[in-house]
Amino acid sequence: MSSLLYFLGFSCIFGILLKPDDVSGVNSKSIVKINDFEEPNNYTIYNFLTEYKNILTFSNIWELYINQSDQNISVLCHQHITAAVKLLTKELWPHEMIDAWGKFPEGILSGHIGMLGDFEECMALTGNLRNSHNMTEEIRGRYCPMHLIISSTNSSSKYRLKENETDTKSIQENPPLYSIGQELSLLLTQPTLAVCLPSSCSRDDFNKLFSQLTSMTKGIVTPITSYCQVAEKPDFDGAVVAMIVVSSILIFITICGSVIDLVYSIRSRELPATTGVAIFLAFSLQKNVAKLISTEIPEANLGCLHGLRFLSICWVVLGHTWSIMSYSSIWNILRIGGFHKPWTLMTIVNGTFCVDTFFALSGFLIAYQLLANFDKSSGHFNPLIMYLHRYLRLTPTYAFLIGLIATFQPYLSNGPMWGIIEMNSKYCRRNWWQNLLYVNNLVTHNPDDLYDIPCFGEAWYLGCDMQFFLISIWIVYLIWINRRLGLLLLGILTVASICTPGAIIGSKNLNPTSIPLRPPTGNEKGNYDLDVYVKPWTRISPYFAGIWSGYLFYLTKQWHFKLPKHSAKIGWMVSTGIALSVLYGPINFFNIQLPLSKVETVIYGGFSRFMWGVAIGWTIYACVTGNGGLVNKLLSAKIFMPLGRTAFSVFLISYELQQMFHARYPHPLSYDVYFLTNIFLAHLTLSLIIGFGLTVFIESPFIQMEKIILGKLR
Repeated sequence: MSSLLYFLGFSCIFGILLKPDDVSGVNSKSIVKINDFEEPNNYTIYNFLTEYKNILTFSNIWELYINQSDQNISVLCHQHITAAVKLLTKELWPHEMIDAWGKFPEGILSGHIGMLGDFEECMALTGNLRNSHNMTEEIRGRYCPMHLIISSTNSSSKYRLKENETDTKSIQENPPLYSIGQELSLLLTQPTLAVCLPSSCSRDDFNKLFSQLTSMTKGIVTPITSYCQVAEKPDFDGAVVAMIVVSSILIFITICGSVIDLVYSIRSRELPATTGVAIFLAFSLQKNVAKLISTEIPEANLGCLHGLRFLSICWVVLGHTWSIMSYSSIWNILRIGGFHKPWTLMTIVNGTFCVDTFFALSGFLIAYQLLANFDKSSGHFNPLIMYLHRYLRLTPTYAFLIGLIATFQPYLSNGPMWGIIEMNSKYCRRNWWQNLLYVNNLVTHNPDDLYDIPCFGEAWYLGCDMQFFLISIWIVYLIWINRRLGLLLLGILTVASICTPGAIIGSKNLNPTSIPLRPPTGNEKGNYDLDVYVKPWTRISPYFAGIWSGYLFYLTKQWHFKLPKHSAKIGWMVSTGIALSVLYGPINFFNIQLPLSKVETVIYGGFSRFMWGVAIGWTIYACVTGNGGLVNKLLSAKIFMPLGRTAFSVFLISYELQQMFHARYPHPLSYDVYFLTNIFLAHLTLSLIIGFGLTVFIESPFIQMEKIILGKLR
C-alpha cells in the first residue's frame, strides 16, 4: 500500500548499501571540493593548507612553545615548560608530552583536519622535577584542543578577523563551542590541533602561548581553545551530594515498594488501602515492569499510536546520529557535503519532520480526548488540574536527567572533547529553571556570555509541547461549546501558523528548513535554528493539523460515520503524495552549490510542516477508523506497545548518550553510511535499554504518584 511510505524512510538507509559504488554513502562523483563549503571569493581551507601548512609545522609550533617567556604566561607554567625543554635529553615524560601532541596527518585535502593527538597519553603523563627550593614537584598533563580559526575579509563568520588585525583577545575570550550550534559549515572547515601542556598551564596561558600564530599567518589563523582537561576530576560539591541523596531516596523507596508488593503477593493478602502504601507500591518494580511490557489491548485503544511513537523515536535517534557525527571529529569530513545526493538519504538529512510527527500526534490526542471528556462532564473541567496533570506527567523524568547532567555527567568518563560535556553541565547548573518552567525555547540568551547557553538543548521540543497544550485546551473547549466559532478560531490560527514561518524566513533571508551544511550568505538577518526551528509560533502548524484530524475522528465516532472505500483510497494517495513532496522534494535545497529561490524557500518554509502534519493526521485517522489496512496492522503490532511506552525516556536520554560517545572517542571517525547504520543501531539499542530503566524507575512510578495526588484534589 502506498501508505507504507512513512516507513520507507527507515529502510532507505539500508537501500544505499545495495549499491557497490556507494558503500561510503557518497560515490566518487558526489564528493564535493574543499572550497564548496565557502562562497567562491572567500578564503577557503584549501588556501590555508597550501599557503600555511609550512608555517604551522610541528617545529614552528614547538618554537612558540619553547620561546614562551615572551608571552606573559603564569610563572608556574613558564617554569614547568622551561623544565620540560631542559629535561628532553634526560627524562621520558617530556617526550611523552610532545608525543601526545596532534600533528598534521595524511589525507588533509580529503578532510582529515582533526588532529587530536593522543588524549590518553597526555592524561596518563606523570613526571617529577626539582624546583628552585630543591623540592620535588609532580608534573601532570593538560590536554587542550586548539581550534585554528581561519579568517578572511570576505567571510561571514563572526569569528573571523579583519584584514591585518592581530588582536585575538575578543575571539579568545569568546571562543566558538561545538555544543552551542554554531554555523556547522564553518566549524567543519576549522582544523583542530591538540596540544599537551603541563597541568599548571591554564586555558588563558594556552591562548597567550600560541597567540603569535596569528601574526605568523598574517592574521589569517587565530588559535583558540574552548576548554582544557586534566585527569583529575573535581571533588563532589553540594549539588552532587544533593543528587546522590535524591537518587538514594528513590532507590530506597523502590526497594521498599518492591518488597511490600512481593510479601503481600506471596501471602496472597490484600494490601492496606492507605496513601502511604499506595505511594510505596507506585515504585514497585514488579508492577511497573508488568505494566510496561503488557500487550493487553484496552477498550479505548488507539493501537496505531504505539507503533507511530516507536518508529518516530527511531527516526529521531537516526537524525541525531547523523547530526552529532557531522560536527564531531571526522576523518573524511568532505564527504558530508555530498551526503544529500543519494535521494534515499533525504530521510536523514531532511529528517526534522520526525518531531512534527509527535506534534501532530499530540494535537490529535488532545482534541479527541478533551472533546470526549467534555461530553462526559457536560463541559465542566478544572484547567489548573489539567495543567498540573500535564506538568507532573512530563517533569519528574525530565528533572531527574537535568539533575544528572548538572552533577554526575562530567564524572562519567573523559575524552578529547569531554570539555563539551563539562560545559553542558555548567549550562544546566545555571539555566535549569528555564527547562522546568518550560520556557527554555523562549529565553533570549546573551551571545557574549560563555555560560548563558540553553540547558538540555534538545528539550526545546518539550517547551513547545507544553506551550501548545496551554492554549489548545481553550481552543478545543471553544469548539465544544460553540462549534462554529471554535472552528473559525482554529482556522484563523492554522492559517497564521502557516504564514508566520514563511514570513520570518522571507523577511530574514533564512533557509527554508534546517540545512546545517549550507554556508551563510551574509544577507541573513537572523538564525534559522533560533528564530524558526525552536519557536512555538513557527512550529505549531502540525499540532493544529493534529487537532483537525482529532476533531474529525470525534465527529466520526459521534455520528457513526463510515468512510467509503474509494474515499479512503483517495486519502491515502493524497497523503502519500504530500509526504513524498515534503520529504524528498527539497533535495536541491541541500545542494550547497545551488542558490536558493526566494519564492520556493518561503513557500516550503511556510507549508511543509503543516502538510506533514496533515499526512500524519490522515494516517492516524485512517488507522483508528478501520481504513489503515496493512499500515494499521503494522503500527498496531503488539511488540510496539511496550516499545512505544519507552519513547519519552528514549527521547530524553538518546542525545546525551550519543554526545558522550563522540566526546570521549579518542580518534577521528570515518563518515560513511555503513558505519552510520551500525552506530545508529548501537545507539538505539542502548537508548532503549536505559529508556526502559528510566520508565520503570522514574516515569511510571511518578505517573502513579500523580494519580494519587490529583485523585485527592479532584
